[in-house]
Amino acid sequence: TAGSWEIQEAGWTLQMPSTCDHFSWNRAGRWTWYPVTDIGRAAGTATPDSTNADYTNMSLTNAFDFNSTKFDCNWATLATAAGAGLGLTFSPAQLFHCRARAATSGGGYVLDVNQEVSMPDDFTSPVVPDQLFSLSSGNTLSGSFTIGSVSAGMTSSNAVASITGIKPLLSSTPGGSEFGVMFNGTTNTSYSLWSTTNFLNWTWDAPASEISSGHYQFFDPSSTNTLYRYYRISSP
Repeated sequence: TAGSWEIQEAGWTLQMPSTCDHFSWNRAGRWTWYPVTDIGRAAGTATPDSTNADYTNMSLTNAFDFNSTKFDCNWATLATAAGAGLGLTFSPAQLFHCRARAATSGGGYVLDVNQEVSMPDDFTSPVVPDQLFSLSSGNTLSGSFTIGSVSAGMTSSNAVASITGIKPLLSSTPGGSEFGVMFNGTTNTSYSLWSTTNFLNWTWDAPASEISSGHYQFFDPSSTNTLYRYYRISSP
């Protein structure tokens, strides 16, 4: 409903624990070959130490790799040193622009997954207006990608926390209908449910119960007093 506004980024932010400090990517580069230290190379892995480079003395060979946007990614991950963590894959018809950074609240690191990225709106605005992204009333921006847990190298999905078959549940109680979830996971594994209303501040709710071998269930008593809530599952 607001007026036209130029924005720098439009997309998603996905927050992970501090152990997930390796940002890896594979992208559709403009050129067939890049130097191994080039910030625009088609594939690589970066850690947070690269964000501490001095602009006047970039002594690190991978300076700013961790928090620089990698355009047109085929896939991107934010994972542990062993390679277990969050993975995203993109359709060749809709490649997203990814970067990692430190979380502004709650600790850990964030994977930014942007559909649109523009330069800052500064003195260049009247010079290169075609490179600025504007939103105005009635505009629609839509996109999709695949997200899941990964092990090293994006070659499989056998990380401990891998889950399948997520199904929502409702249970009638004296206080109203409780929201719940059922899913399949690894047998004899601890899974935790977290909730949020804004995707920034996550609260641990409770562990999921293994109702049978590899089948888990969870109900949230607090959901009866909440208009809306989002959930995520972690192990443990």
